[in-house]
Amino acid sequence: MPEPPRLFLSYARADDEPFVKQLYHDLTARGFTVWWDRVSMPSRALTFLQEIRDAVDASDRLLAVIGPQAVKSDYVTSEWQHALLFAKGVVPQVEMANPYEIAVEVVNLYKDAAWQSGITLESDLQEDIAEAPLDPRGIHTCLANLVSNAMDACLMSNGKKPAIQVYLYERKGAISFEVRDNGCGMDCEVKKKIFTNFFTTKGSGQGTGLGLLTTRKIVQEHGGKISFDSTLGKGSVFRMEFDRSRLPLPKEQKHLS
Repeated sequence: MPEPPRLFLSYARADDEPFVKQLYHDLTARGFTVWWDRVSMPSRALTFLQEIRDAVDASDRLLAVIGPQAVKSDYVTSEWQHALLFAKGVVPQVEMANPYEIAVEVVNLYKDAAWQSGITLESDLQEDIAEAPLDPRGIHTCLANLVSNAMDACLMSNGKKPAIQVYLYERKGAISFEVRDNGCGMDCEVKKKIFTNFFTTKGSGQGTGLGLLTTRKIVQEHGGKISFDSTLGKGSVFRMEFDRSRLPLPKEQKHLS
């Protein structure tokens, strides 16, 4: 059984500490190693940011509990910019995974929410794609982020028939996940900033600005690339592409190589 990833836990001091404390205890009870400053600051001789740098370097995942107060806090923003700057790449928990099953899970996850919001959610998923070395939880997170963002874009649009299409296909040895929407779209200024940490187009207190940044990091750690196109008032398309020749090896094959 693989060892659970080590987690770096951060949150805004003005947000819900009892929730974070319970989260910390629940994670440690399940075998996770969690760095949380309330219990893990080993040396006050180091600066706080140095503590963060060391903790991030020793962790496999960055786990943020970021509420509205965190986004507004210059101190927390500085803390997380530093953490993201010095963070080593996200370590994919790679295994042979079925891309079709991942896409189906995400589409099914959002079907009810889309219907309740008056959004048509459709999918065109290639079923016969062979298994590939992926982090299924990581790719699920990436695709879910894109679908969630598409839903938000549709809700912010004045269109009468909001719709989202999710595509999965493989061409010339590259597996692609694609999400299209006819939502509000983005202007040039927004398009320049979407992969910037803490940038969000959502309303106050509705987003942290870390979703697309996290998505890009996970995609890049798979040797993949993420691209997009968007027209203000017409919608957007986001595409994650994974060339099989660049995908990371599963742990079993790494040990044999």
